[in-house]
Amino acid sequence: MRNNSHKNRRELFDEFECMQKDMNHLKQDLAALGQAVLKYGKGEMGDTGKKLKAEIQERIDELAAGIETARERGKESVEALQVQIESHPFASIGIALVSGLILSQLFSWRSASEKIR
Repeated sequence: MRNNSHKNRRELFDEFECMQKDMNHLKQDLAALGQAVLKYGKGEMGDTGKKLKAEIQERIDELAAGIETARERGKESVEALQVQIESHPFASIGIALVSGLILSQLFSWRSASEKIR
């Protein structure tokens, strides 16, 4: 039995040494792969980086154009609203009053329901 136990220990030790060697080889392979990726990346990223930068700039330009369009539409809407208010001042006051009352009721119901919780 003692001999069997000694044999099992030796097999485990041999397996452990084999695993250590495999891990060292794996480390070396990963280091070599990392170096190859860096070397390849430096040469190829020049073109890819330029393409990516151009695409990002294109998206920024599109967003800027969209913002400008929204700004123009907003100005037009405000101007149209001002014309309507000037054309119908009493109706505008009535609409503002009713809207304020409705909003105050909504907020008071909301705050009342929060107090209940």
